[in-house]
Amino acid sequence: MTDFNTIKLKHHWKPISGCPGRYTLSDGVVSLTIPELVGHNIEVKEMTSTSASDPIKYCTFEGGGLISYVKQTGHLHTLCNQEGMERKMKMLKGNT
Repeated sequence: MTDFNTIKLKHHWKPISGCPGRYTLSDGVVSLTIPELVGHNIEVKEMTSTSASDPIKYCTFEGGGLISYVKQTGHLHTLCNQEGMERKMKMLKGNT
């Protein structure tokens, strides 16, 4: 089962300063993809936004979701609880 609490416990996440309900992997940019982090049974969607210089991949699951900025050097993953995910996606989609 994929949910916010399971994913949060599975890896070492640290809070993003000034962004309540959002976390980043303590390792920063990594080679792990979304399916490798949360499981291959999850639907991964893609988008672009004028507020992000990199392509964005994301998925949602019970209690939140994961937003991944696809950089040339790897992926910058942000784990979000429900509130953090809704707030960030609204901002990203409002600037597409």
